[in-house]
Amino acid sequence: QDELCNDNHTDSNIEYADFVNMIKHNLQKLPQTQRRVIELSRLEQHSIQEVAQELSLSEQTVRNQLSLGLKTLNNLIGD
Repeated sequence: QDELCNDNHTDSNIEYADFVNMIKHNLQKLPQTQRRVIELSRLEQHSIQEVAQELSLSEQTVRNQLSLGLKTLNNLIGD
């Protein structure tokens, strides 16, 4: 029984690693601002305000770029 659980856990880790690699690959296809906004806000867990300060953008621009980037990323992954 434990072997079966370990195999399933290993499969899940491999699937997750593949998923993360797919996200990172497709992130590179985004415009630089969208990519950086997603990296900072989603991967590094910065707030919108922190991202805006880091990139010298308004908070609204960060929100817009985040929305556009996530939509594009979703479309790229969905293909």
